[in-house]
Amino acid sequence: MRMMHHEKRTTWHGSVTVFFSLTGVLILCLLLAVVEAVRIQGAKAQTASLEGVANFSVLAEYEKNLLEEFEIFALDGAGGSGSFQIQKSEGRLRYYLKANTDPLSGEGGFGLFDPWRLMLTDCEIQGYALLTDEQGEPFYQQAVAYMKATPQLLADKLPQADTGTIRELKVLGEQYERRQEENDKELDVLEAEKKKQEAEKQQEASEAGEPPVKDHMSAVIPVKNPLIALGRLKRRGTLALVTGGEHVSTTTIPTGAFPSRRHLQNGNLKLEKKNQGMAADALFREYLLMQFPNYCKEAKEELKYQAEYLISGKPSDRKNLKYVVKRLLFLREGLNYQYCLQHQNLNGAAGELALTLTGMFGMPALTGAMQHALLLGLAYGESLLDVRILLSGGKIPLLKDVASWKLSFATLGSLGNLLERVDGSEAEEGLSYTDYLRILLQMCRRSDLKLRALDLIQYRLQNQEGSECFQAQNAIVAIKTEAKWSCRPVFYSLPQAVFGLGAGGTNIWQSGSIAY
Repeated sequence: MRMMHHEKRTTWHGSVTVFFSLTGVLILCLLLAVVEAVRIQGAKAQTASLEGVANFSVLAEYEKNLLEEFEIFALDGAGGSGSFQIQKSEGRLRYYLKANTDPLSGEGGFGLFDPWRLMLTDCEIQGYALLTDEQGEPFYQQAVAYMKATPQLLADKLPQADTGTIRELKVLGEQYERRQEENDKELDVLEAEKKKQEAEKQQEASEAGEPPVKDHMSAVIPVKNPLIALGRLKRRGTLALVTGGEHVSTTTIPTGAFPSRRHLQNGNLKLEKKNQGMAADALFREYLLMQFPNYCKEAKEELKYQAEYLISGKPSDRKNLKYVVKRLLFLREGLNYQYCLQHQNLNGAAGELALTLTGMFGMPALTGAMQHALLLGLAYGESLLDVRILLSGGKIPLLKDVASWKLSFATLGSLGNLLERVDGSEAEEGLSYTDYLRILLQMCRRSDLKLRALDLIQYRLQNQEGSECFQAQNAIVAIKTEAKWSCRPVFYSLPQAVFGLGAGGTNIWQSGSIAY
């Protein structure tokens, strides 16, 4: 009886052992499954980190000369070859993803445990933005952001003319040009009528057998017409007059490959426009004046007058300076003519001189036109002096008064001598040449300024070692990427063996984006 009781107890203990063994295996499988699930979630977080690091590493290969010269970040999408291929950047992305995915690769990875067991299976750049997109908008955004980060520059403290002033300057300039054209036509008609009458008098005298009638004007008028001397002066050329005969650069550069002259490729990624409005525009113009030299601050590069190029966009220094001089005269002529019209003494002097020049017994209709011609000529002569002073380093106030007005009808005839004796260092009140360039930049379309600035950036970088093939339209400023990993199991071997599950891993997709 004792033996039978002992055998039953042994069987019961064996059953309990098997039960707890099976239960332990199930619990262990459950724990391993949970650990594996946690590991996969960790692997997803790891892939997100890997994606970010790889994206950052790709854009970290930015064009060094572009940053050092212009404070602009961009990646050369052509890899220095001049031929844009997004696959080149994808290759760099794949390199960085692989290098960071497998910690056992490389010299420092020997003996390390990799809990993630990730394997990169695919990656691509799904979207990218270029420096020239939207007529250079990414460039504009970076330039303004850089200026905002410069503590000493505040947009509301920058010298600039408001929209109303710019509009008024345009109206005054157009008014001067229109009045000049109308007055010239009027004088031509009246002069033709005068010659016709004189010819008729000569014919009558000839038929009557009298001696030829002399032009009484030449005998009566004791003063010279300053407009005649002014006309001779104009024939010398405006550029020669306002530069004082100094050497003007004749550099001409090929512009066919410039961003402003060609059809540009576009990226497929839209970027946020954080910097907008008048304050941003003011900072952008200040950036342009800071980065691109002008006539009074010549460049080291072959193209000397770069700020003038921004305004004109012509392929030669001489043409750019000539255009800017014309625009400066446009500004000053309108303002100076307005001053002449409002100044009682100048109006009176013009009327008296016109009456003297046309003769007391001449054609009354010619007197009014001559008076306006004298005022227009005086405004033009004063404007030539103004621009000459600006180009020689002096300053001219936007709105003149009696103290700042220089020319008179008595000195208008000797304007050529006055221009030769100009010393800009004596004119210290008002706006400088750079200040007037700032006004001209405000009159330009922002889209033109962005692309022309990129023209100059491309031109200057191509003359630097290491950037000979740089093209602005190949410069990447943002990318959007996607990568796929296979996550191989680590703690899933026992659950697979117990439950007969397959040995497949988990696929993980990650997408990310980064911009300068």
